[in-house]
Amino acid sequence: MGTMILFIPQLKGAKNMVPETDYPFVFSAEELKLLRAIATDASAFPTVFVNRVSGEIFLTRPQTLVLGDRLTLRLAEFGFDEKYELTEEGKLIEGLIDKLWLP
Repeated sequence: MGTMILFIPQLKGAKNMVPETDYPFVFSAEELKLLRAIATDASAFPTVFVNRVSGEIFLTRPQTLVLGDRLTLRLAEFGFDEKYELTEEGKLIEGLIDKLWLP
């Protein structure tokens, strides 16, 4: 099975900040596909290795915030039909936004 590469946000200038805790997340194949779709600028994203069996990756709080912002933009653009009802992609996006929320 091996590993899969996923690009996730890295905040510029965050090197001098207090180290962030890494939070584990498990994503389905469909969720990982959507996350890859929103990571369009690979030069702005570090490489993260994802266990292909479990789908587990570790994200910091700032990374979850950036991903949440990108998902929210995608939800506004593709998540609703003509009657403003959630599409299947919209439901998936909402689930990811909820999953990435940290208290």
